[in-house]
Amino acid sequence: MSVNGSTEQDAIELRLSSYLLGGNVYTSLPEELQLPRYADTGLVMPYIILTFGSPFAAAADRSIEGAAQQPQVMPVMVECWASNDKAARRTAGAVVERLLGWKPSEDNASELESSGGGLFQTRDASGRPTRFMQSVNFVTTINMSILAP
Repeated sequence: MSVNGSTEQDAIELRLSSYLLGGNVYTSLPEELQLPRYADTGLVMPYIILTFGSPFAAAADRSIEGAAQQPQVMPVMVECWASNDKAARRTAGAVVERLLGWKPSEDNASELESSGGGLFQTRDASGRPTRFMQSVNFVTTINMSILAP
């Protein structure tokens, strides 16, 4: 349990990196990172970039004790990157299977719910798609009034 959702964020990252893409799950892509590539084609293997939004007060369940005692909604965005649209969609499907309906902490978070997503293509100078991204968005409600030990 955490005051800012960090425990739940760590649990989500661990769940995805333990079960998907051989651990190609990142919270950022440093400039020096060499993404894994397929030996036969040289194309970049699918990977995930995981982003957490700042928790915000839930519209329901207001507390008369103030915002610190109020449940918070924590947004989670998962970008599934691949060299073609089919691989990006397949990776996004695997993410949904792993996260939808799962609680990132048993006593402090609700089940993850889907809040949408979309498909995006990056293009080179010729206009040809070079990489595809399927995003999957989730939210969970956390009790930020329970402090971490």
